[in-house]
Order: sequence, then structure tokens, then C-alpha cells
Amino acid sequence: NSREELERMIPENWKQHLYKETGERKKVVLYSVSSASFIDYKEKAVDKLKRVLDTFEENKDDICLLWYWDVTMEEALRINYPSLWKKVQEIVKDYLENDWGIYEEKSDKDRMVHLSDAYYGDGCAISQAMVMAEKPVMLQNFDC
Repeated sequence: NSREELERMIPENWKQHLYKETGERKKVVLYSVSSASFIDYKEKAVDKLKRVLDTFEENKDDICLLWYWDVTMEEALRINYPSLWKKVQEIVKDYLENDWGIYEEKSDKDRMVHLSDAYYGDGCAISQAMVMAEKPVMLQNFDC
């Protein structure tokens, strides 16, 4: 895909988050958490998710968070960890209602990698794609 094609693929409702009031493009950080993190770290992962989102919300004027939500993990959490799933759902609901960043459920890796300046989160296919695109990748640590 050419740069122009990918630019045209930006959904209208994303544009309000991608640009500053001056029209300048914000830095975009792609964020993703795997179900394995919630399964391995449980409450610690929920707390980390809240802290990460709070940090990005505080910096929303300069940085656009593109939160990729892997819908395949919902089933594993919902069935095996219902109380954890309920907490995660509340966080997602709050994020969507406050509408200060982008939330993406479609696995359009090319578009996400193209739009993002850096990656933060768990190691996954998308973080690997960011490495291949020679963009910075920071893996999250649940112990801090």
C-alpha cells in the first residue's frame, strides 16, 4: 500500500485524535496487551492497564494513543476469568466513553504500523511488524 492509500484509509473518527488544534500531526503510539498478560498477572495487569491509559490521557494533547484490542482474547478472559474480564470491560467502556484516543479492533496491521510512530505493550505480531518497519518498540513491564 502506498502512503497516500493508507492515509485515505484513516477513518474520519480517528482524525480528531491524530491532529493537534494547529493541524500538526501528533506522535502516535500503538498500544496492545495480550490475554496472556491478564492470565499471568491478573490484577497487576489490570492496574498496569489503568496506569498506562492514565499516562496517555494526561499527554493526549501531544500523543495519540492507538489502542489495538485483540478481540480473540475476549473469549479466553470472559470464560476463564469472568471477574477479571468485567474489570477490563469497565476500563474499555470508560476509554470509549471519554473518547480521548483511538480504539481499534480490526487487525489491520499495515494501517496501524503506518500510522504509528512507536509501539508500547506486549510482544506480538504487531510489535514485530513495528520492528520490521524500523520504528521504536517498548515492551511493557508489569513490575513497574
